[in-house]
Amino acid sequence: MAVRTTVAPVRVLIVDDDADTRKLLARCLHGMCDFTFTGADGFDSAIAAARETKFDLMLIDIGLGDESGVDLLKQLLESGPCRAVALTGYDSDSDINAYKEAGFAGWIIKPIDADRLMSTMRDILGWVSS
Repeated sequence: MAVRTTVAPVRVLIVDDDADTRKLLARCLHGMCDFTFTGADGFDSAIAAARETKFDLMLIDIGLGDESGVDLLKQLLESGPCRAVALTGYDSDSDINAYKEAGFAGWIIKPIDADRLMSTMRDILGWVSS
């Protein structure tokens, strides 16, 4: 009898204070991959979600209202390693250096191109694009 192995779906947390953006990202990406998406609207909800679930990847908006996605990732990393992509409209050299120093594995400059985001996610997860 053959043993069937199952692969757990990739779990992705989308952190953005705009509900429409979270839904649009999840809908666009869902059509491109078989990932499971969870949304968080800010700092506290992202921390709570990360305590409940071990995410394979996080997509974190840098501007979370009065909060910072950079600060969020720094706090998340205190609980253990995680892989994250910064979603941002800020792309100066100092901004990119701040994302790197905070521990972001990649960043996407807005407006977000779904194909580029998917390619970045696959690279970070170590997948070969097909």
